[in-house]
Amino acid sequence: RDFCLSRGLGDVYKRQDLKVATINSVLAILRDQGYKPSSRNAYLTVLKSTAREAWVLKQMDLDDYERIKLIKRFKQSTELSGSAHDFTILMDIVESIDNDLERPTRKRDALILLLMIFTGMRRKEIVQVKVPDHIFFEQKDIYITGKGNKYRFGRLPEPIWDRLVEYIFNERQQDPGFLFCPYWNKRSQPKSVDKGLDVSSVNRIIDRCVKHYAVTREANFPDEVFKITPHDIRRSFATIMEKEGLTLREIQILLDHANLSTTERYVHDNKEGYRGKACLLYTSDA
Repeated sequence: RDFCLSRGLGDVYKRQDLKVATINSVLAILRDQGYKPSSRNAYLTVLKSTAREAWVLKQMDLDDYERIKLIKRFKQSTELSGSAHDFTILMDIVESIDNDLERPTRKRDALILLLMIFTGMRRKEIVQVKVPDHIFFEQKDIYITGKGNKYRFGRLPEPIWDRLVEYIFNERQQDPGFLFCPYWNKRSQPKSVDKGLDVSSVNRIIDRCVKHYAVTREANFPDEVFKITPHDIRRSFATIMEKEGLTLREIQILLDHANLSTTERYVHDNKEGYRGKACLLYTSDA
């Protein structure tokens, strides 16, 4: 009722007042207010359910109900949110964390970023890693628990693995528990390894790292660096792997995707580059 009255739709909040034109008006208002297709579809589902209830209670004609049933849902974009970022920028952010000597958590925060950059791990996967259960020191592998409790192994380049080992032995210590834990009262070591970070903490850590990088570099970096998210880093990993020559199937396995089509959407397509290559081909034939 309040929704309809506040948007000038009049007294149309009763079940028997539902018409196709009314529902289309509501959906148009939601669109103009910036609601995503998924949100508009949710409203449409509720309105169709209300129309069905009205028909069952004999408050609506069958013809009106059938017309409402035929209202189509909105198509949702297959494009993934976020973007891939240049590997150099990501590593520059890590370097800025390393140089932030006033940050007690700099080693932990830099390592979180490095694991995401070099393995494509999700936030939840990062915070679930435990010592020693998931760290295979002899094989130099990390056991990753993915969606649906599926598991895979991640392998780090030698310098990054060395940083991981150094963090475990010299800062975090070897007590069994979560790899990444909260630091309280500006301690240089985690207070307890029994409680790991939550996924929202990963967002805050990356946000702080990016902001620090922005301050240290002043204006000498692309504007989009302000918007780096954990998912952006995952997309960046996929794009970097594709540029290094890995097949989509190989990247799919590394990212733990159930469908190859999802992996295809993760990889950034350089459409401008494709056009340039096509132009060169035609030029060479001329």
